[in-house]
Amino acid sequence: MPHAVWLAIFWLMAALPLTARTITLTVENCDRVAAISGAAPRYGWVGSKGDNSFFDTNQLNLSTYEAVLLCFRLEAIPKDQRVVRAELVIPVANVHNQKGGLYVWKLLVPWGVGASYRDRQARPERVAWNLGGARGPGSDRAREPSVVLRLTSETGEISLNVTADVDLWHSGSLANYGWILCGEVPGEAVRVPNPQWSPRSWKLRITYEKS
Repeated sequence: MPHAVWLAIFWLMAALPLTARTITLTVENCDRVAAISGAAPRYGWVGSKGDNSFFDTNQLNLSTYEAVLLCFRLEAIPKDQRVVRAELVIPVANVHNQKGGLYVWKLLVPWGVGASYRDRQARPERVAWNLGGARGPGSDRAREPSVVLRLTSETGEISLNVTADVDLWHSGSLANYGWILCGEVPGEAVRVPNPQWSPRSWKLRITYEKS
């Protein structure tokens, strides 16, 4: 094929709009992050309780009384685009007891400074969760989980499909208060690195295209 024809094809393809684009957000793109624990219900940013009442904030547990809260900013997605796929990527360090699952729930109320197991915020005024640990169904969190990951011995990066949630938030159909990640079966725990200390290991990968 003549060079001029190849060149014409190249410029024609370059002029065509891309059908989809993928971006990756990290915890650096969150406007709120918290770690809460029923072992210290009044305190914000509580880590995992170890021996001698020592709380480790390097690594956190996701369990029935320990949780991580994340809220990603989504303004990087243009308004005229629709979300095709969204994956929440969690760095799993260890799994204790594989009979349960890792649960991801949409939060339904705002939360912020000083968020703890007891309160969803401490300032500008203290406001409590309807049920400790943001566990109030239909009030603190959605009635059904967005994702349930059945636990195995697998560690490393684990991707969870959260497309429906991100699409709802981006379209404005639901206010974006982020997620709470926890366990629901006593005795199980998923060990994860602190998202504030390892912000780039927690990711929200979003693919979008023209509406």
